[in-house]
Amino acid sequence: MKCHSKLLPEIFEKAMSLGLLDCKNIIEEVIAEKCVSIQIGVSLSKQAILKRLNESIS
Repeated sequence: MKCHSKLLPEIFEKAMSLGLLDCKNIIEEVIAEKCVSIQIGVSLSKQAILKRLNESIS
């Protein structure tokens, strides 16, 4: 399996849709945890999630 240092777009999409269904309080840290649990080997910060969210809006 190939390691990715960056979050793959499909992983972000999966975390935002399916990964957060059971969450009551969706904050940047929770989104980062879901992404990391789906894509092994990636490390994300609150700032990285905010950047990704801002990019997806614009």
